[in-house]
Amino acid sequence: QLVYLAQEKNAVQVLDRLIVQVYNQSMYEILYDVYPWKSVVYTLYQSNDSVEDAIDFCVDRGIQVVTMNYWATTAETAEQLHSAGLQLYVFTVNEQQDLEHGVAIGIDGFYTDSVFPELLPEP
Repeated sequence: QLVYLAQEKNAVQVLDRLIVQVYNQSMYEILYDVYPWKSVVYTLYQSNDSVEDAIDFCVDRGIQVVTMNYWATTAETAEQLHSAGLQLYVFTVNEQQDLEHGVAIGIDGFYTDSVFPELLPEP
């Protein structure tokens, strides 16, 4: 519907500002058949893919970000993804100590329901 509306309004370039999150490999194929999305995040929580499967899938398709549950993430997982040129985002982190731990083990981004003002740069 978004693609149709953008085409109807002669505003297809707006679609390149969206980040599409896909939950399994077949979903990616279906969405990419509709539009060649520029930004895609591959999330593992509804997928049966191993980290290795996800790496292969993302590298083959030019996906740059993998996201997964915070509790399932290790420094080794982050290193595997980084070695393949991928970034790792996790969800959901609402405690500062979890955020700090995540940064320490190499997590690149966090989904959160909170804001950590003490970690924001000074204006």
